[in-house]
Parts: sequence; C-alpha cells; structure tokens
Amino acid sequence: MSRAWISAQLGINGKFFVPRLLHRQGRLGAMVVPLWYREESWAYRLLGRIYWNAPNFFHPELKDAPVKTMLGTKLRFELMHLRQRRALPTWDFIARINDAYQRGLLAALRSRDLAALRAGPPGIFISWSDISLEAIRFFHGIGWKTVTMQLNCGQLEEDLIAGECARYPAMTEKSYRAPAGFHARTLLEYHETDHVISNSAWGREHLVANGIPAGKISMIPFAHEGEGEHGFVREYPTTFDAARPLRVLHVGQMSLRKGIGRFFEAIQAMRDLPVEFTFGGSIGVPIPPEVAANPRVKILGVVPRKQVEALYREADVFLFPTLSDAFGLTQLECMAWRLPLIASRHCGDVVRPGINGLRLGEVSAASINEAVRFCLNHPAELSRWSTGCQIPPDCTMAAFGQALLEIEERLFPAHAS
Repeated sequence: MSRAWISAQLGINGKFFVPRLLHRQGRLGAMVVPLWYREESWAYRLLGRIYWNAPNFFHPELKDAPVKTMLGTKLRFELMHLRQRRALPTWDFIARINDAYQRGLLAALRSRDLAALRAGPPGIFISWSDISLEAIRFFHGIGWKTVTMQLNCGQLEEDLIAGECARYPAMTEKSYRAPAGFHARTLLEYHETDHVISNSAWGREHLVANGIPAGKISMIPFAHEGEGEHGFVREYPTTFDAARPLRVLHVGQMSLRKGIGRFFEAIQAMRDLPVEFTFGGSIGVPIPPEVAANPRVKILGVVPRKQVEALYREADVFLFPTLSDAFGLTQLECMAWRLPLIASRHCGDVVRPGINGLRLGEVSAASINEAVRFCLNHPAELSRWSTGCQIPPDCTMAAFGQALLEIEERLFPAHAS
C-alpha cells in the first residue's frame, strides 16, 4: 500500500526536487510552500515587486500538483520587514522568518483544504530542518510518520565561523551567532522525527556526534538533473599564460564558513601567476583591500541565473574550499557543465580525485595554492578531468526517488499494513 506524502519547505531547496519526485511517483498528497508564483494573480505580482526571489517559487513539473500556500503569511511578513531586513542581524531575521513560517505551516496543515488527506490512512510528512518541530508533533498526534532533511550543521558551523573571525579579524562577519536556543530546537527536530535524511557523510557525522541514532539516519546525496549545455565540450590551451590565464570560479555565498578567508589568503600568494579568479554570489564578508585591488580578481555579487550559466561555461576549474556544507549543490552543477572541481571533504562526496578534479586534504591557503598551481601547470589533466565529469549515479533523481520509497517501506512495513 503506497502512502500519501506531504512535503513542506520554506525556500526553493534544489528546485523543489523532493515534491517533484513524490509527484512523479503519485505519492504527493500536498506540497506546502510560502508562495507559488502565478503571474495572473495580483497578489503574486505585488509580492514579485517586493520579494526578488518570488518568481523562482514555481516549477512547471508541479503546475498540476496539489499546492497549499501561505501567501497571507508571506505577504504580511515581507511587508512588515521590508525596512527591517537590513537593520536586523542576519540570524535574528532568519529566526523571525522561521517562526512566521512555522505558524503559517501549522495553519495550512490544519486547514479545511487538507482535511480529507488528514482523515485518510496515515502518511508521511517530509520537511527541511529548522522549520518543523511543531509540525512534527502535530503529525505524530494524528498517527503520521515524519522525515526531516538536514539543512546544515548548526552549532558546528557557528563555532567554525567564530574561529575564522579570530583568524581573519578584518573579515569578521557582523552576525553569525544564532539566537539562544535556535540550534537546540533543530536538534529536537532530529530527535523527535521518525527519520532523518543527511546528504553527506560530513553532515551525518555531525548528527551522530549530537546523539542522533545512526539507525534513524539515511545518507542520501542531493539529487540533480543536469542543466549543462547538451554536447558541450570544454577546451583548454596547451599552456596558460598572461594572454590566456587559468580561470578559477567560485559560485555561492562568500562567507567564512565557505572558506573564503583561506581562499583570499591563497590568492595573495598567487598574485604573480597567470590565474584569474571569479566570484559570483552574495557577499557576506568585508573584501580585503588587497583582494579588491587585484586586477585578476572579479567579485560580481549576486548574478542572474543566465549569467551563472555563462560563468560555468567560461571557467577552467571550480574551487569549493568549504569548511562545512551539508552537501554543496554547486558541485553537481559543475558536473553537469563538465567543469573540473577542487573541493574539501567537508561537504557532499562528488570529487573523484584524478578523475574529475582534486580533493583538498585540508582547507588551507597552502593546499589551495598547491591545487591551483597543479591545474596551472597541467592543462592536459584539466581536459581529461572534464571528460570525467558526470552526475554521480547516486546523485540522480531516480536514485533519490528510490531512496524515498525505501524510507516509506521502513516507516510503514508492508507486512504490518
């Protein structure tokens, strides 16, 4: 007997790959999101003016899916905090978003629209961490099972950032401490939920270290359907020089957690080499003057998706020296674009050393310097790695979909139905 699933998320989270998979399997009873962007609605057009990410809250594969929104909650919150967004410390703003979302989520789950679903056979509620403790308790109260997906490594990451702030005081982040009790509440979600999905060995280690039983954790890598240009072949010169420098790309948040301090330190040690560094993504730290003045460093800030695709197309190698990531979806985007990858071990296991890139033994300016110099001196290796780039079999939509079915069987054994 198949079970109905209710999927809830605060953001677009991998372009809604979880509800898309459940919809493909005929198991999506409902998807609950803050908004679902329909251009014909005046309310959505209004939200699109005040909330830059609003148009991304839609996927054509889910156009006929049972979607329950919290539009009223989202509109009230965005209007109320339109001016406060910049004034509030980052984590305080995140905490307010999460609190508002949880209230709206509970109201949506208790609504008349989902009454028939609640009255039917018990199903499974799946959501991302940090946002669903009350929802988990609500579903347990009506006999449903719950699955929580790990979003980050909580207190571990906060402590790592504190260490980086001490190491790079000129790049200290203004607000990286979460409000009191924030991470403890997330740990309660992991303890109280029936099953936890972690996307990497690194994330799983954090959960087990915090007392989550290994037996209730499934390690399932992120799922991704490639967006690279069909038939794209990456070309490399025989030698990199001043006229044709090595192009190193980083896409994503520029934060100390992502190893940006050590990255910048390494760049300074390579300022006389024919290497060009491009950064696309939100800027979360003060940029050191010597980096900002480096003509071979391009810091673009947040860029449109089309420009991101152009960055992937034009780069020679992607550098991802993160200190902690539950996975790091950009790694899979690299594989889709056949872009060799240099990454740390503190994230999803996508790099196959010597096949599609290099693994940093440690995240340090010296190790980054060594890896970039190797690429600079071995363009033929980059070409070979490019041909070895592909979405790993365990990171496909099919693999994640099968894993969800196995979790369903585990939570509702067929012999017990």
